[in-house]
Amino acid sequence: IKTPPPVKDEKLLFTVIRAAFNQRRKTLLNCLRNTKELSLTRERAADILRVCGFDENIRGENLSTDDFIKLSDALTP
Repeated sequence: IKTPPPVKDEKLLFTVIRAAFNQRRKTLLNCLRNTKELSLTRERAADILRVCGFDENIRGENLSTDDFIKLSDALTP
């Protein structure tokens, strides 16, 4: 069994996961920017996705656990 990499901020990780699945049939970009706890502009959310190597049109269900950790860590200040 593969152990996921350590996460910088576990609370943020779960916020990102909840955001990704909170609005069905939305892209991850829209889910992230519509989440009040993250307070992201569309541009900032798009930049984070690009930094992580994800397409702006990706949906949360297409990400693995490792991908969510990568995204969460990119959002960690």
